[in-house]
Amino acid sequence: MSVAKNTAANLAGATAPMALALLTLPIYLETIGAERYGALALVWTLIGYFGFLDLGLGKAVTRSLARASEEARAERSNLLWTALNASLLLGLCGSVVVFNAATYAVELSSRLTAETRAEIANAIFWVCLALPVLLMSSVLSGALQGCEKFFGLNIAHVIAGVVGQVLPLIVALVASRNLTYLIPATLAPRLLLLFILYALCRRHVPLAGVPVIRRAHLSHLLSYGGWVSILAFLAPLLVTIDRLVLGAVAGTRAVAHYAVPFDLVSRLSIVTGSVSSAVFPRMAASSLADGAGLAAATSALLTAIITPLVVAALLLADAFLRIWMGPEFAQEARWVSEFLLLGIWFNVIVVPYHSNYLASRSPRPIVVIYLIEIPIYFLLLWQGVTRFGVAGAAAAWAARAALDSFLLLWLNAALLNTARFVYPWLLAVAVTGALTFAAAPPLISWSLPAALLFICTFKDRLLIRSATLRLVGAK
Repeated sequence: MSVAKNTAANLAGATAPMALALLTLPIYLETIGAERYGALALVWTLIGYFGFLDLGLGKAVTRSLARASEEARAERSNLLWTALNASLLLGLCGSVVVFNAATYAVELSSRLTAETRAEIANAIFWVCLALPVLLMSSVLSGALQGCEKFFGLNIAHVIAGVVGQVLPLIVALVASRNLTYLIPATLAPRLLLLFILYALCRRHVPLAGVPVIRRAHLSHLLSYGGWVSILAFLAPLLVTIDRLVLGAVAGTRAVAHYAVPFDLVSRLSIVTGSVSSAVFPRMAASSLADGAGLAAATSALLTAIITPLVVAALLLADAFLRIWMGPEFAQEARWVSEFLLLGIWFNVIVVPYHSNYLASRSPRPIVVIYLIEIPIYFLLLWQGVTRFGVAGAAAAWAARAALDSFLLLWLNAALLNTARFVYPWLLAVAVTGALTFAAAPPLISWSLPAALLFICTFKDRLLIRSATLRLVGAK
């Protein structure tokens, strides 16, 4: 399949469960209450976050299988068996860590009722039981990505996602609202996902013979995957530290005024995430020159697609928040969406280069970049929140995204070439932001950005066409 078809499969796989979650959220809140739903949401968050305990084996398997010859079926099978067995052992060790940490956190919590605390304590066992399943599923998903079987992979995730969203609700409506029953109902679909992914891998990798652990494969996977695991640990810090600082300095009310627009505008990242997952195996299998060319083409096409969406969102964000959340909320969250959208735009440029570097080189320099960014970002956050509140937090996030793009483009030796292409598109975004800030008349606010976007598209039409053909036509 082409990169474009793989991207479409990823988009469908990401948006279908999200749409179902939006539909079922009001029913969940009415049926089990906000406190129990919050506990379920916390379980989902912890399970997702502790995925870094797989030591990057999922991404390492994707990279290794994308580079492996399809004729070496026995070696491909041994590689996947090695990763699966290692992830099982890591999952069992991680379960012990999660059990002790979760038990300690529940005991310290003073905001939970005694009944809810008892329910969570009883459910911790199920969460720990699910961790090995989660890590093995990550490895199997990585294997299917490496074989570019995105259609089957996303079908499996959609099935598990739908069952995982509906089953706990059925249990709550028919049997019990107790978390002791709801959490197993939430985790059971992950076991279903594991079986589906296993069946797909037996067919496509293939996965055959008896389970083995080959030292050579394990050493290679861990040497690469260990750095990816550090990235998986650091990346959420760069995404969530803003809310921690905001809550500590300005209170939880400010966090709400920040989190709602953040969750809204971050939906644009689904597009870039879907594309990066689709092109990663192709980049891993390419030479350095071909991979760099694919990254440049993907970056150019994403810029041309996302910039009009960012411009429209800049113009509509304030009005949408007023209609959706009310004038008072929109006033408190003023400029948050605008700054965050600017950060999203900077992120779009660099995502393909980030994927290409992970596909072709050691992730260690990217880890160093993240370690450089974290203290700088923390300082910007503290100063921004102290002086300007939620708008300062959003501005700091946008500045961090711009710094991240600058450093990653420099690391990929693509800074100057990318700057030559993107500066007119950046001008369109900046002008739109300035017009929004100045509350310009609607005719000017819409016509001037539209004209700038038309000029950008016309100027770069050949490059956009070439990038489109490369991604759509690539087999």
